Amino acid sequence: MLNLLANIDDALYKGEEWLETNKKTFLSETDTGVSFKDNFADLLLLELSGRWDYVDLRIPERRWHYFAVKPVIVPADYPEDNDTNAVAFSILKPTDSRAKELIDEILACKNADGVVQVHLDPNRPRIAPEVSANILSLFYSYGRGHEVQESLSYLQKAMALEEYQESRYYFLPEPLFFYTWRLLCIASCSTIGTINKKRLPKELHTLRDHLIRRVSARVGTETDNALCPAVRILICQSLGIKNEVDVQILLGLQEKDGSFGKAWYVRY
Repeated sequence: MLNLLANIDDALYKGEEWLETNKKTFLSETDTGVSFKDNFADLLLLELSGRWDYVDLRIPERRWHYFAVKPVIVPADYPEDNDTNAVAFSILKPTDSRAKELIDEILACKNADGVVQVHLDPNRPRIAPEVSANILSLFYSYGRGHEVQESLSYLQKAMALEEYQESRYYFLPEPLFFYTWRLLCIASCSTIGTINKKRLPKELHTLRDHLIRRVSARVGTETDNALCPAVRILICQSLGIKNEVDVQILLGLQEKDGSFGKAWYVRY
């Protein structure tokens, strides 16, 4: 145990050193080698680290776009999406009037089943449980979770499955687990990293149970993608689940410079 703790301390030191050295220059990369700046990744980094000096976010006058500069690989008119905007508004907490305007726009993007779609453009009828989790986080953070219960039902069904079903945008279950965990933290009026079961709305208790079951079943898998064990460690730690297996996996994936290599995350 002492040796493990020493290894963790060393990994943290090297990782923090790498973040300091590379702050404000973090880029995403496609599997074809195209690098680009995206707001979505920086927003999540800001939320988890609490460090504005790590990110290069330029707050827009109105809506957020996934791409920080110009879209790559997709058409130049790639639309704004509810996912990025929900994450941004739930983290940055703009004025109530501005938040209400966005939330009302998002409500206008429901499909025939009442599930909020991915894009602010209602003519792009795509849904994904990962996006639903982030939409729900926004609504619960403003006390309006009751207005998107169809999206909650959709997310509940996805999390109730034994096996992950790939969506249009995601091909691994860990992002779904992460966004669901984030929702539970926010909905229980806790800081990111803590789920207060006593304050968690009753309609989300089953979702918590599904998360525990699904994450526990994935421990020790995807050993070549640092994102996966990292997400599972975060969730297990907050839920009191012992998980030394993923800690060892993550330690083994750290590179000499303190980073953890490329971790494929999303597709579009």
